[in-house]
Amino acid sequence: MRKIKELVGRIDDELNSAEEYAEKYIEYKADGDSSMASKFMEMATQEMSHANMMHDIAVKEIEKVFEKLRQRAESLIGTGEG
Repeated sequence: MRKIKELVGRIDDELNSAEEYAEKYIEYKADGDSSMASKFMEMATQEMSHANMMHDIAVKEIEKVFEKLRQRAESLIGTGEG
């Protein structure tokens, strides 16, 4: 569970950074500075990509936890403890 909580925190960080970069993109775009706006859009996109990758990792970690719980439940049912 610790791994999952850590990943959720990192995903949140990546999304917050992406939002900040997107806001900067809007500012530079509104000021007519397409070059800087483009750089901030690229950074926002990269942060979203990082968040997506971490989400994929989190899903795999969650699946591992569910599998362990399933195995534990089956073991309890098999021994008559559950």
